[in-house]
Amino acid sequence: MPSEDRKKKELKNHPTVTLNDSINKSQSPSPDVSGMGWKDLLLLIIIAIGGFFFYQWFF
Repeated sequence: MPSEDRKKKELKNHPTVTLNDSINKSQSPSPDVSGMGWKDLLLLIIIAIGGFFFYQWFF
């Protein structure tokens, strides 16, 4: 935990670092789902499939 607190403090002192990280993450071809649990990933898949069927049904 102390290392997480230190990292948060560093990021708070350097806002351009977080902007740079965000830009780099947005440029990557795949979404970053490494921090998601299996329930979150399952929900994301269900929403994606539901959105596909919704699109096919109405358009």
